[in-house]
Amino acid sequence: DQKEGRYVALKILGAETSDEDGEGRQEVKMLEYLKESKEGLEHPGRKYVNFILDHFRFEGPNGSHLVLVSEVLGPSLVQLTEQLKRLRGSISRKVARQTTQAVAWIHERGVCHGGMS
Repeated sequence: DQKEGRYVALKILGAETSDEDGEGRQEVKMLEYLKESKEGLEHPGRKYVNFILDHFRFEGPNGSHLVLVSEVLGPSLVQLTEQLKRLRGSISRKVARQTTQAVAWIHERGVCHGGMS
């Protein structure tokens, strides 16, 4: 991000899911809703949710693509287990606790399984 002088992660969605009625637009609406939620600010799970920083469209050879911008988080669990072969018990418990807290906060906001209830 040259404006803010920071590294960001980009999620580029396929053109077929990037239209106004597509899954990508629904994802943006859900992520913006969560980011703007003023309820549950003290909930321990909120800090484990990766909020969208921005979004924009990119015109490519296969059509218009929605691009989601978020913070760079680090390696995925798949990458960690490929490197380490097995996570230590203390790390596994921490990941499970943080994931459960994040899902609890999201559910309290009325969002579940990728949509708003």
